[in-house]
Amino acid sequence: MHDGFYLRLGAGATYAIDSAESSCVPERTPCTAALVATLASPGIATEVALGGTISDGLVIGGGVFSHILFGLTSSEAELGGQAVAGAELNRVVFVLYGAFADYYFDPRGGFHVQGSLGLGTVLSGSGQLEDGRTIAGSHTATGPGLMVGLGYEWWIAGQWSAGLVLRACGAVVSGADDRNLEWDHTIIAPALVGTVTYH
Repeated sequence: MHDGFYLRLGAGATYAIDSAESSCVPERTPCTAALVATLASPGIATEVALGGTISDGLVIGGGVFSHILFGLTSSEAELGGQAVAGAELNRVVFVLYGAFADYYFDPRGGFHVQGSLGLGTVLSGSGQLEDGRTIAGSHTATGPGLMVGLGYEWWIAGQWSAGLVLRACGAVVSGADDRNLEWDHTIIAPALVGTVTYH
């Protein structure tokens, strides 16, 4: 039966889409031309969640939902309203730190829904246009984020179960890079995650 202490570990695959915009580019004087691009990348999704059961089938707690991306890329971008070569952001990690709820429709069964609200963080390395021009420095952007998910688990031993969760995390974040450019990211990352849960 799903009751008491709750621990979930998970890993799987994700595909993130990020609408990114910079305040300006330093090559322009004055620095007023915005870079706009919609970038995408596959990656690895993970999660760690801890909590406790507060009523039949209902768990609350805290979790970390991560997406390690292979490099956000776009075949098209705009610089100051003009089309330019494709853009890339290197070494991107999107993480949601949040309070979560997980509800099992049958406390003895495996079908469940989950959701989380918290702080979204995008950690990005440098970025370039396809022609080699640098358009972004390393930066950390933060803002509100959320997660929703739907899954099923099968009992494997005692209080342990294994399963799959189809989830989506999203966030609207902003932050300055080491070139003093302000970056805004609206990112969404659906993922299919294999889970192991003690509950």
